[in-house]
Amino acid sequence: MPAGRPRTFKTPEDLWDEFMEYSDKTKEQPILVKDWIGPKAVQVYREKEAPLTMEGFRLHLWDKGIADGGKEYFLNRTGTYQEFTTVCSRIKESIRADQIKGHGGHLQPIHHATVERFG
Repeated sequence: MPAGRPRTFKTPEDLWDEFMEYSDKTKEQPILVKDWIGPKAVQVYREKEAPLTMEGFRLHLWDKGIADGGKEYFLNRTGTYQEFTTVCSRIKESIRADQIKGHGGHLQPIHHATVERFG
């Protein structure tokens, strides 16, 4: 009999499907940003695409009742989730790519360095 709680995600594809649900939900809910336009500085609100974040994905999982926001799948401290390492890497890289793309590819070099260092 296996020890511990049963896995929430039976396969890496199940985790990827959950990430895609988070991604779709996030992109459907833009962020409103206050801006001023014209010579009279008329205040307007513009919609900006919401970025994907690891924190947002983990909160999405938590909201669905997944213990610790799926943290163990990504940390894999005991090797229990070894078959999930590829999909976890893909999720992290997808989030990073979305964050860079969200800046329209016009990041200053210092921002690229920050993303590379802390991404």
